[in-house]
Amino acid sequence: MSKNLTKAIDEEINKIYPEIIKIRNHIHENPELSEQEYNTSEYICNILSSNDIEFTRMKKNNGICAVIRGQDDKPCVGIRADMDALPINEDVEWAHKSKSPNIMHACGHDIHTSILLGTAIILKSHSDNLKGSVKFFFQPAEETVGGANSMISEGVLESPKVDYAIALHIDPSLDVGTVNLCPGPLNGASTEFEVKVCGKSSHGAHPNMGIDPIIISCHIITLLQSGLTRKIDPIQPSLITVGQIHGGSKGNIIPDSVTFSGIIRSLNESNIPKIQEIVQNICEGTANGFGATIEITFKDGYPALTNSEELFPFIKSSCELALGESNVLLNQAPSLGCDDFAYFSKSVKSFYYDLGCKKRDCKTSYPLHSTKLDPDPECIKFGIQTQVYSILKIMGEL
Repeated sequence: MSKNLTKAIDEEINKIYPEIIKIRNHIHENPELSEQEYNTSEYICNILSSNDIEFTRMKKNNGICAVIRGQDDKPCVGIRADMDALPINEDVEWAHKSKSPNIMHACGHDIHTSILLGTAIILKSHSDNLKGSVKFFFQPAEETVGGANSMISEGVLESPKVDYAIALHIDPSLDVGTVNLCPGPLNGASTEFEVKVCGKSSHGAHPNMGIDPIIISCHIITLLQSGLTRKIDPIQPSLITVGQIHGGSKGNIIPDSVTFSGIIRSLNESNIPKIQEIVQNICEGTANGFGATIEITFKDGYPALTNSEELFPFIKSSCELALGESNVLLNQAPSLGCDDFAYFSKSVKSFYYDLGCKKRDCKTSYPLHSTKLDPDPECIKFGIQTQVYSILKIMGEL
């Protein structure tokens, strides 16, 4: 029975694949930044309507929650796809290159959204035989304010109540036709910070007349790294990254102030407050030593993302059925990358996995957030396949 079912599903995926590719190409050509996904959201709603799939638009953002109701509400499985783009100018010449200067789907959210729409279309055709229900979360603002949290606060996990949630993310380091699974801890928690070092301006020829915030900032940034390694257990992965620094207007003028910002990450969420304290103390102590002052702010990022051990065998067997056992990789090493799917993983049993998108025989593959990201569109077919199989496995139909 399962062989007949998977064969039928594979045939259906192949049938809709050209249309899903058109959807992906349209979304890629017309990217929208976080919290501005108005046209993308409208486009998705039109596709859902044309396939007679029930949906609700979120009141607080551009998110959409679609649902396919089976024979019962239980079990109810949610699937998430993010849909925002990045402020990056695309440097890949192809027929469907971004039409918006300095905006690009450089993190694959166009592919995630297309996969989810394909998954919804396939499952809709099997809704009469589904034992439970499936929800589809088309989520905005993953790259900025954490749209997942906003959607959850609007009740997407209720009515019917979601028991499990799954999601995927393309990975250009993995060959197309493969997936990577990591049960247990997967991604770290994060907190952003910004520091303003307030000194005293002076002529570059007379630094003794001022208080140089550039020198002070350099000392602070260097000390942050050694402070972390001496205060946090080294077997608990944590890091501080300073990604921006701004100050000064001319090479011979010592400025009044310098501002730098970065992010704290830790696999152990309880370490975040400790690292905040380390950052605060190093910044204040170093600035005071030079006669300067600081202004520091922290902004909560995403919580840690932990994959459900209970869901792991369902996802693993589904991916093996779809792709073959040799194409299912098991990575026991988590990452300090962050994703707001963590809000779902804190609310319900969840599983998040990586989908290979490296083109076959490709010698150079560019990473996520690169201007040259060029995923193999065939990964869309494998994404739909693994998601549909996973839903049916969880519901006991495969």
